[in-house]
Amino acid sequence: VFEPLVIVLRLVDGDVKPSMAWLYGELVKAKREMKDAFSNMERNYKDTMSIVDKKMNGRLDSSKSVLKYTLRMIRILACWLSMMNF
Repeated sequence: VFEPLVIVLRLVDGDVKPSMAWLYGELVKAKREMKDAFSNMERNYKDTMSIVDKKMNGRLDSSKSVLKYTLRMIRILACWLSMMNF
């Protein structure tokens, strides 16, 4: 259940520090995977997600982080489309 969150924590603790925008995306993905592991039943994951959200509050959930993450995804998509000759 907590494996996705452990992966994110290892990324943060590693020698190479990821950008905040990339970290935001990985954390969103980890939260989604944790919800799936709890069978998408809110009563099962509510306490866990509240802890994660509390730690994210004011750090990774700011509009600046969301914007950087979105722009990063757009750049990746544009690069992929140019490689596919679209």
